[in-house]
Amino acid sequence: MPPIRHTSPSPHIKVRQRSRRACAPCRKRKIKCDGDEPCAACTGYGYNCIYAERQSQASPKPRNLASAMTTSIPTPNSNRITMPSNATEAPPLQRDDAPYLAAESRVPAADANSALLYQSIKTRFTSSSSAIAFPAKLGISLGVAEPPRLQAFAWNPGSRQEPNFVPDKTICDIISLEQMKSFAEKYFKEVHIYFGIISQESFVGRCVEFWASSNKHGTDFEALICGVVALGSYFSGVAGSPAEAEIVEHGRILLDLSTAHPPCFLSVKHVSAWILRAIYLRCTTRPHLSWMASCAAVHVAEVLGLHRDIRTLRMTQNPPRNTTPLEEDLRRRKFWVAMALNQFLAAEYGRTRVQLDHVDCTPLLPKAGDLTAQTIAIMQSVPSPNGTVSDLYSALNVAVALPVDSPFHSLLRADVCFCIYRMFRSTNLALSSSQTGALLEILKVALDGVKFLRTMRYCWWNIIGTPFHCVCVLLSIATSESLAMIPNALETLKNTVAVYDSHISNEALRTAHALVQGAKAKMAREMASLETGLSIVGDLAEDGPGTNQYLEWAAWEDMGRLDYFDFGGYDDAGLLDPGLYSGLQQ
Repeated sequence: MPPIRHTSPSPHIKVRQRSRRACAPCRKRKIKCDGDEPCAACTGYGYNCIYAERQSQASPKPRNLASAMTTSIPTPNSNRITMPSNATEAPPLQRDDAPYLAAESRVPAADANSALLYQSIKTRFTSSSSAIAFPAKLGISLGVAEPPRLQAFAWNPGSRQEPNFVPDKTICDIISLEQMKSFAEKYFKEVHIYFGIISQESFVGRCVEFWASSNKHGTDFEALICGVVALGSYFSGVAGSPAEAEIVEHGRILLDLSTAHPPCFLSVKHVSAWILRAIYLRCTTRPHLSWMASCAAVHVAEVLGLHRDIRTLRMTQNPPRNTTPLEEDLRRRKFWVAMALNQFLAAEYGRTRVQLDHVDCTPLLPKAGDLTAQTIAIMQSVPSPNGTVSDLYSALNVAVALPVDSPFHSLLRADVCFCIYRMFRSTNLALSSSQTGALLEILKVALDGVKFLRTMRYCWWNIIGTPFHCVCVLLSIATSESLAMIPNALETLKNTVAVYDSHISNEALRTAHALVQGAKAKMAREMASLETGLSIVGDLAEDGPGTNQYLEWAAWEDMGRLDYFDFGGYDDAGLLDPGLYSGLQQ
């Protein structure tokens, strides 16, 4: 809706004041501009307020035909589209308004007795050049009293009725409220400190409301509960819920409903649920599943505009509302954790990370008692595979210098260093001796962290992977210092596998053992080559005690006078034994 113009309560008639200047968006739309920076119209509509005197001057017209040459591009209908020959060097497109549009509305509560639970915010975020935004922009430019909302008008013919799938059960049918509280407590103790994306203070209270609600099928909050309970059960070990697999599957169904079935209602709770699902899948199953879940988390965050700072985000809100510092902090946390997790998992799995446009979300700052910012910093230290050699060396220097305040972070930092080292190895780059030494220190700390986590039964995803990849990297470095660490790495892996006895962990131990045997066999072949070379020469007799230690020159008389020899000043320094040539001097 257009910005509200406040009128003066004074009864006196005032002469209209005309501004001396108008910004480019107001000139284009032929609306009144107050001349402020930014003006009221641009503030209300979310335009980028630019004044003509600050815009770059148009390029001068070419002075001759040669400079005005154009290139013709043939098209299937034989028509030709001309473009300047220097089009590839043209500057990027300059928009005279905001590069995005966003709308926000509050989803009404289905149960009036649980309004707190159902205060979900429905957000639409799209590029200003999209088919979704253009009708709304056009309505605004035409001065329509109620411009079209951000919606996919005429997206398809609508010849088929949209399916409406409702789950046949809820999380309340799977576990009790008391069981949920127990697993939530475990989650906030083990996971929340590293991935703080949920308000712990309000979560349990909302769960109590959820269990007491009469209408709770397929809500965004239920998907979040499934993620919390699944991770809480996982970190409970043998005390985990027998229904853990069922809870995980129910959470998947709810998340699929939000992305694969109409009406595709999305909220920030879905971002949190996708993040928790990615973490759970990273701990329990195959690589591509966790990577795909992390990609979904980033894409949902983009749909909601979490990559934009909400304090500068221009939204059409219905009804209008004010954001709280807690909401702003949680938005930042969800976005940066989603981005960092996707970046890290993509590097581990050798896949492409999700890249977003127009990111200006404020970075997360460290907070006492919370390690989320440190988790983000470690995961984001993985360099892009498309970077330069200098970027790769810089990334390793940054990674080895990262501080860690927990055993899990020591393993996570080692995993990042593994990723960077593998990039070095794939590009045939060598590490300096100082970098190699720093990397070995990182691995020593990580192995100590594995021992601690194993003792405490904290089954993070890398408790087997870190000692296994330690063995791989140590064998690849193949220096005396790295090979000396092999026994500790193998022993750590063996003892950890004894605690977490599974097919995957035993397979890792057998593979590490085979690699060490292969390295031993390779060294044995090299030693055999050395032995063969020595056997060809045979045993050499040692010099006898009467042998002259100096070079004996034969027939000094036939070699002429000493003047013909140039000893390079060594004779002046007294470095040659005078007995060596005393008979030659006259």
